[in-house]
Amino acid sequence: RDQLAAGRSVSGLALVEALWARMCAGTREDGTEIVANDPIWDELKAVAQAARTRPEAWLAQERLYGDLAQADAFRDAFVAWLSLIWDAGAVAAMNAYTQTDESNGRASKAS
Repeated sequence: RDQLAAGRSVSGLALVEALWARMCAGTREDGTEIVANDPIWDELKAVAQAARTRPEAWLAQERLYGDLAQADAFRDAFVAWLSLIWDAGAVAAMNAYTQTDESNGRASKAS
């Protein structure tokens, strides 16, 4: 929230959250299953699977994100990252993040 208040990038935080959402979908990119590893796994898995086509569903978990989902910069970056992860994979998203635009400090694929 401090980053948002200061007008600084939250792209890295959004990427981490998108990677977590992808993991919670319950399968790795190679199709193998991820074993339940959280007391609320079934709930996380269901929401993560819904977020594949509607990323905002993940952020709607108020007990996890509170009002953070209402912040346009965070929400937009999260949606872009999760979409890229599902479309091109986690490595592609991390590579995109590390290729930042020097003029604004944001990732070139998701701002």
